[in-house]
Amino acid sequence: MKRKPRARAPHLGRYLLLVFSISLLAFIFSTLITSRILNRVMVAEVPEITGKSVEAARGALRLKHLSMDIAEFRFDAHVPLNQIIAQDPKPGQTVKSGRMVKVIVSRGSQTVKLPAVIGLPVHEAGQQLSKKGILTGRVSQWYTDDAPKNIILDQWPAADQYIAQNSRVDLLVSAGPLPVRWVMPNLKGMTFNEVTRLFKFTGLNLQTLKRQTNDRYAANTVLEQKPAPGERVEPDQAASVLITQKSGNAENPGRYVTIRYKLPAAKSAARLKLMLKDDLGVREIHNAMERPNAEINIPATVHGDKAGVTIMLNGLVVEERAL
Repeated sequence: MKRKPRARAPHLGRYLLLVFSISLLAFIFSTLITSRILNRVMVAEVPEITGKSVEAARGALRLKHLSMDIAEFRFDAHVPLNQIIAQDPKPGQTVKSGRMVKVIVSRGSQTVKLPAVIGLPVHEAGQQLSKKGILTGRVSQWYTDDAPKNIILDQWPAADQYIAQNSRVDLLVSAGPLPVRWVMPNLKGMTFNEVTRLFKFTGLNLQTLKRQTNDRYAANTVLEQKPAPGERVEPDQAASVLITQKSGNAENPGRYVTIRYKLPAAKSAARLKLMLKDDLGVREIHNAMERPNAEINIPATVHGDKAGVTIMLNGLVVEERAL
């Protein structure tokens, strides 16, 4: 006997269609999720690496799946050595993963060889430094007999080192010999001749001489002075005195002059002698040994319009001057 064919289960076609639809939806959903994941992996946002060191910048790029391409090394006084000056692409841009970010790396300030300026005058030292692009830093002064005034004694940093342009060099400058300072003595009651000898010794410059008629004291006696007694004074500082004159000389008190003379350069001191000639006759107003190049200021009172002085060195007349 022949078997009868088994009847198909009801709704089988619907079941198969449902399974196919679910599988299709699952495939589409998984494809979308995979695409999103791949998109996230394949693109990256460029980080800010300008101002970072090369190593720090590499690390920041590596976290974003990016790499670095050093396009240029450049001197830059404002960016320290081995730091990033600029980058391309700019921070915040979106790029594909694995892309290289081009950067410019600083070499720091350009260096120059520091010249030696010891022994030069201050202005010349400044010019030498300026030619190299170096600035003058702190300038200190030091009193010394070993170098003339305004000569460079020392520098820091020392010469022949390589330093960055626009760096500063500190200088130690000679202030010349330590100046001699005196305490102004009390001149009141002294004679004018005593005052002139004292001023010659201390180096004070008697610039003003006033007279006052006073028969109580001997003629040419100091009544007042400036600077006052006890004040600190230095060589060549201006001073003035008021001296007496007799009433009979009030109409012809004479006039005050300062005779200035600079000795010539020589290997040894010379005897300087000054002879004054006026209406009162000829008289010696100075006679002493003086050092070479010394500047001498000799105060004197002359009478009459036709006065003159004869200047002698070691007994020889070197100049005759009208006063």
